[in-house]
Amino acid sequence: MMWIRSQNNKMLTRVSLIWIRKVISLSQENNQSKDKYIIYGLFNTNGTNDTTYLGEYDTEERAIQVLDEIQTYIQDIARGLDKRKPMVYKMPNK
Repeated sequence: MMWIRSQNNKMLTRVSLIWIRKVISLSQENNQSKDKYIIYGLFNTNGTNDTTYLGEYDTEERAIQVLDEIQTYIQDIARGLDKRKPMVYKMPNK
């Protein structure tokens, strides 16, 4: 498990599972659909699993890059490679 601060800074949560979900939104201005990629995390509260929004990205490629960054972050901490890293990963804005 790892602590992650959400992109909007409103949630600090200890997640056990992280995934990307493609969401299609419809613009109210011109009725055009736009894909966005949201990263969610699974956390447990009093024995109940819940999901939380962690961040949103314009492309699948960027969302995967962020997931890769999280993976590297976890690996570095587990291996003790960078003792200066905080135990919390902050989701990037873009």
